[in-house]
Amino acid sequence: MINDELYKELDESKVRTFLIDFIEVKDNDTVFVEAPCAKVISDYLSEKTRKLSFLENGGIKENSSFDKADFIFSIEDPRYKRNLFKGYFSNLFGHLEDSGKLVFSVMNTLGISYISGESEIHTGVGFGGFSEDEKNEEKAALSKNELLEMLKCTGFKNISMFYPVPDSIFPTEIYSDDFLPKEGDIHDVKRNYMEDGMNLMKTDAFINNIIREGLFTNFSNSFLVIAEK
Repeated sequence: MINDELYKELDESKVRTFLIDFIEVKDNDTVFVEAPCAKVISDYLSEKTRKLSFLENGGIKENSSFDKADFIFSIEDPRYKRNLFKGYFSNLFGHLEDSGKLVFSVMNTLGISYISGESEIHTGVGFGGFSEDEKNEEKAALSKNELLEMLKCTGFKNISMFYPVPDSIFPTEIYSDDFLPKEGDIHDVKRNYMEDGMNLMKTDAFINNIIREGLFTNFSNSFLVIAEK
């Protein structure tokens, strides 16, 4: 179970919009937001564009004057589980205009928090469900390679990857392949969203080790991608 005190923060915290505030959305851009989503995210986007509608389970949720969009925002939320498989990304791909962009965030099955003992936020499985026993076609979280494979197989191109810290839910810093952290830059990346989460290692030491070994992008707690149709 998600900690009860987090529910209001998940829906209202302005920190959540930091994830997408560097993405330029113009007033006349058509935008789909995947629902359910945090109110603070949909409110933020409604201030950017006059043409906002919602997707749910791959279909248009409400009456809309458009069926294809310049942007689709599908943002991770611990309260709502998405079943992530190739067909899911194909549905999003089909709702984009030519050269439209998918803005997508997801937790990493190999993320530092999960490895150190936090339960997967959607399934409650210990250690993020990254063991072989938990693998199946539909996933709630994805590793970096799984995410890139699904996007490329669907037809997305010009994929830009970002690495929010501590994660994409409450980000305070965002790194990219062109701007990666150095040793000592990152502290306290772990936040237990689940009531039964554990803390089994000193994450700062682990972070410095993976940065030194050039592995930070594989073990980031979550990913943000911008992928073009």
